[in-house]
Amino acid sequence: MPQQKEDSHCCQKLSLPQTKTKEHSKEANKKCCVFEWWIRRTATRDIVGSNRRYSGTINICVFVHEKEFTLFEDLAKFMKDLPTASKKHIWEHAINKKNKKKNKTKIEKTSEQKQITKVLCDCVIIYVKVIYFIFFYLNRKQKTMKIDTVLPHVEPAAQWIFKKYKFLEKHRFEQESTYFADMLQEYHVLFYFCFYCNTIFSCIQLFFIFCICLG
Repeated sequence: MPQQKEDSHCCQKLSLPQTKTKEHSKEANKKCCVFEWWIRRTATRDIVGSNRRYSGTINICVFVHEKEFTLFEDLAKFMKDLPTASKKHIWEHAINKKNKKKNKTKIEKTSEQKQITKVLCDCVIIYVKVIYFIFFYLNRKQKTMKIDTVLPHVEPAAQWIFKKYKFLEKHRFEQESTYFADMLQEYHVLFYFCFYCNTIFSCIQLFFIFCICLG
């Protein structure tokens, strides 16, 4: 079963049906986030089991927790296998602009960081919908995640991609399975490297402070 974790920090969440008592629900509603569900990515049946006995949430934070930072690694694998037609839909929704006559202007490559951020947001939203398809099937009235919710988690990655690669090319994004996936994987590795470097640096600082305190 997934682990339960109380958290005062609340991101956009996908609510599971409430099955506990009214007293519990009233008490739970006082908090921003009742539970975070740390559900294994490869075991979506956990959601069904949780659905029968518990109330809780599926939270985008599950993918970006510092100890289990898997969002971009998993997204890279997902994008490698995503069909070309789906990638075309992502590009069209995120990049192509509509004029007053509702005619779309086709854009062959991104020109600003904001466009890369939109692409990443759409990719994450689709990824979550696919991974948790059982949840959405059982809860058909449940609204999907919004771009505003996902944006804070992907904006640093979009900024990094924009600084290093400058732009995304439409043809390569849609046709090459490793084009965008390799960027995401590279960012994932970089994040882990920076995270562990910061951890080591913090430990060294604490060690010196401890030594100074001992005299």
